[in-house]
Amino acid sequence: MDNKSLFELRNRLNALPIMKERSAKLHERITDAEKEVKALLTKYEAESMDVEKMKAEKLSIYILKLIGGYEGKLNKETEQMLSAKMEYDKASEKVKELHIQSKEADEKLAVLIREKQLYEDELSKREEKIRNEINSEASRKYRELLAGRAGDKLLCETTSRYSTN
Repeated sequence: MDNKSLFELRNRLNALPIMKERSAKLHERITDAEKEVKALLTKYEAESMDVEKMKAEKLSIYILKLIGGYEGKLNKETEQMLSAKMEYDKASEKVKELHIQSKEADEKLAVLIREKQLYEDELSKREEKIRNEINSEASRKYRELLAGRAGDKLLCETTSRYSTN
């Protein structure tokens, strides 16, 4: 892998924490939406039972028909049932859409996790190569960098000690 590809890979990996958070939030939203769907289904079933019960009650229907309130009451119950059904259908569609989004986010997350492993493997290979080529120019520069970091730290500590006096 060349340096440019490695750099691009590292930049893509910056999105990994964001994708993990997005995936977790989508899973939370799915759980909440599924609870809502369950509650709306229960509401719809109750409204449906009200309509069925109204149609089945012989004596009360007969009395409502006599006084003229049957059609209005049946229409009201039917409207409530249809409204509950529409809410349920809308919530069900929302859950389906959230599942699609979650699947896409999880797929992107899986790609990033594989790329992270590839990135770490490539860095390990490069470091191993440098260590194995002890007499090479790259190894010498690597040791100088390591020594330079220690020297920079020592210089900073020394400078800070004398600048405070």
